[in-house]
Amino acid sequence: MKKTGILMLVILMLSASLLSCGSCAGRKEPGESTVSGVESESGTVEEKIDLDGITVSFVTAKFVDDDGFELFADKNATDAISEVIYRRNELIQRDLNVGLSFLQQDATEMVDNIRSYVLGGESEWDVFNVYAVFSMENITAGVYQDLMRLENLDVSNDWWNQNYVSEVTFRDQLYTIVGDVNTSVVRKTMATFVNRDIAERFGKEEDLLDVVRSGNWTLEYLAEYTKDVYEEKNGDGQPSLGDTFGLLLGRISQPAEGLLESCNFDWTSRTDDTITINVNSPGNVNLLGKLRELFDSAENGHYAIPTKEIAGVYVYADLFAKGQALMLMGPMFTATSVAKSDAVKSYQILPLPKLEKSQAYRSSCQDSYTSLSVSANSDAKEQSAIVLERMGEASRQELTPAYCNTYYRVSVASDPETMEMFDTIKDSLVFSFARVYSLRLKTVAVKMRSLVYNGDEIASTLAGYHDMMQEYLEQLILDLENLAAMQEE
Repeated sequence: MKKTGILMLVILMLSASLLSCGSCAGRKEPGESTVSGVESESGTVEEKIDLDGITVSFVTAKFVDDDGFELFADKNATDAISEVIYRRNELIQRDLNVGLSFLQQDATEMVDNIRSYVLGGESEWDVFNVYAVFSMENITAGVYQDLMRLENLDVSNDWWNQNYVSEVTFRDQLYTIVGDVNTSVVRKTMATFVNRDIAERFGKEEDLLDVVRSGNWTLEYLAEYTKDVYEEKNGDGQPSLGDTFGLLLGRISQPAEGLLESCNFDWTSRTDDTITINVNSPGNVNLLGKLRELFDSAENGHYAIPTKEIAGVYVYADLFAKGQALMLMGPMFTATSVAKSDAVKSYQILPLPKLEKSQAYRSSCQDSYTSLSVSANSDAKEQSAIVLERMGEASRQELTPAYCNTYYRVSVASDPETMEMFDTIKDSLVFSFARVYSLRLKTVAVKMRSLVYNGDEIASTLAGYHDMMQEYLEQLILDLENLAAMQEE
């Protein structure tokens, strides 16, 4: 075995010494890496970590909708993001005296492969990077290490998403984590895209950035702003994908699921170590009713694309890039299509709207982002934790800023005000226990978002879901309790 006889290192990781390094405003130049820094906040020099040439092995998802790689990059890659990833990994290997190996697998096959591998007693793989919605299936099978038990992983560091840590940690157990390492989180975070050219053509003089800053960017404001924008293109008198709309809406996961989070859908109630399902609350019934009104308002310049017309994951982004919508609520990767467009001369991004003015802005990811976990069988758990911390710190300092800078290079979209909006979106990113564990809770996220557009009576349907969801939640909690007891042995 590759790690037999290696002395376990229990060395505290360096304290985070830079503030707000993950924001667009705080970006370092490409040559200014601080990955290998060994000076603490107090100015004293910490002992340099030496992992004695050990190899930490990663298994990572192959993205079906992404040309790049998340954890690693080829040395010959020329795009800005890959250059940062490659340089980060090279510096980590040099500074920690560690080898990093990466095996890429199809995202939909990884969960079964990992489960068979770990439960079969194999230990060569150390870190898994799996689509989060699938990854949770492996937790109660005993496939992943409880990250709270790793001495060299500090989940309170700002390069780990603290909302995720807070929501997913239950009874001091945490098996998966996301942070600045996971570039899919940036790519899949939902935002509102605004075509400034169409806004000007229809006499929209409002400064939407000021609307956001004032807290007035609500679902009602969005519906009113977009309702009178429509241009028929094909002459058949019927709304179709070839026309121009005030607002384009999709009928799968976007933007319905994103709007549920941004408008503060109440998935669960949580008190101390108790969680209960809360999907049938009066507030949720009211919210779903308002979202359905939006999806059903095609005559007002809003067009919900029929499922049968969806050709692929990029269809919404492509339509916005063709100049066919004043507004689109879609994932951040929409910007990559716009960057190649000749039809959109100027655009801006905003957070998704909220339901009430008094509410804080809330962003969310599509469920195909990835999460990191450590193999329960790894014989280098603590060394893997050290590598993950260093990856997280370096990604916070360079990778996330590089991502936001790359996305918004279209016309005035890369101005400081747009970068301010990027930071607002990123800093308000939230996760929920119910959505993260959706597959264990009878696909609760899919059921809730489909209620936005499937026509079922909302209140009675939610009431019917409640007891079933609670039963599945109680079984999940029991499984987690049994897993904790097993790991204590």
